[in-house]
Amino acid sequence: MIDKKNWLALIILVSIIINFFPVSIVSGNNAKVTDLLIHVPNSQQLTQHNRPVWIRGVWHYINITLNNDIDEISIIFYYGNNPQSFDEKDETNYYKWEHDQKNWEDIQHGSKYIKEEYCYHQSGFFSFYIGIDQYAEVGNWTLEILVNGKLSSSRQIYVGKAVTAISLKTIPVTIRAEPFEEGYYKSEEKFTVENKGNMPLTLKIDYGKYSDIFSTVNLDGIFKPNQVGKYSILLNSRSTWPPGVLKIESGEISLIGEALYIIPPKEMVNLIESNVASGLPIDLYIGHLGYELESLAGDITFQYIKNLDISHNEVKDIYVYISGNGQVTIDITSKNLVILKILSGGVEVNTPFTFKSTNTSEYPIAVRVRSNRPNSTAYLYYDLESSGEHKKFTTKINVGSPLPKKRYSPDLLIIQIFTLSCVIILMIYLIYSQIRIRRR
Repeated sequence: MIDKKNWLALIILVSIIINFFPVSIVSGNNAKVTDLLIHVPNSQQLTQHNRPVWIRGVWHYINITLNNDIDEISIIFYYGNNPQSFDEKDETNYYKWEHDQKNWEDIQHGSKYIKEEYCYHQSGFFSFYIGIDQYAEVGNWTLEILVNGKLSSSRQIYVGKAVTAISLKTIPVTIRAEPFEEGYYKSEEKFTVENKGNMPLTLKIDYGKYSDIFSTVNLDGIFKPNQVGKYSILLNSRSTWPPGVLKIESGEISLIGEALYIIPPKEMVNLIESNVASGLPIDLYIGHLGYELESLAGDITFQYIKNLDISHNEVKDIYVYISGNGQVTIDITSKNLVILKILSGGVEVNTPFTFKSTNTSEYPIAVRVRSNRPNSTAYLYYDLESSGEHKKFTTKINVGSPLPKKRYSPDLLIIQIFTLSCVIILMIYLIYSQIRIRRR
């Protein structure tokens, strides 16, 4: 028998071993799975029916975290709740992958469904880069994780189909550019894209015959599921473009999303829709910013301001622009407004007047006005005739209070007087010095 002294010594010895050599007690056989993450690269884990989703025909990262490092780990993945018999196992219902020290293997299907170069292991963490066939069964599957040959964890997984889908909003995209000017103009509003599918996409825009004038701002990188992006279109305008409106229909320009990480199919038919496209309409307005653009007979265009604010007694030059081939007659009248001067092509004229317009430049007309009633509404009327067609347009002018008179503050007035006095004294001194020099 062991006396009390020996029992005490034995207890102390066991305590020392536990405190200083814990690894000898906790072996890899006791390692437990503490976290499991299943996701397509550049995506987040998806769930369906309260279960993690595994998309068939697509590469996945299967990240396994354990509470201890181990030498060997295996993943068994099968359709349903029980593994199939030996004769029934195939690529539609059964898979097994393994990591043994430094080797990564697809045990069941000859390494067709694993990419070793993307797999990763560090202490207590294993990342498998694996997938299942595009013809695999859709529905509930079971995933088992074996540690050193023993079952450590079992999870229910939902296997679904790959879905590629995008949604376009804030369309058509509107771009405005100055006529007869070469330069770059960005769209007024950004078009919005949402990835409505479960696959990461790369986005590009096929501008077709417009590829030399349109480009997209910051449309780079990978577009993740459920991600929303906003992008602008950049226009490279030409100096030969006259005023006008060009409406590009959605069939002419397409936004294309291309799915990533698809496992090459074993047969010619691919069940995964790898590309998705949506039409992107664009409205291109060539005209002065803030101006209305109207058409007359032939290719004649007239640009004018529809609404304007001025102060009472303010003298204001209001410009209108005409372009296109043809002869144009215009009569300009007003209400609650004094027309001080009209300049046609830089020359003062009386209204009505006639001039010849061309499609290679704009013909400017300046109307100098002044209001005659404060806090009122005034109007400027344009009556145009070209090739027998008459059209009338109106600029509505909101007249405010008189402009405040400039007032000099006492401090500013003192500073100005002091500065002027210094200048005068300096000039007198210089003149006096010159006179003394001459007398010598």
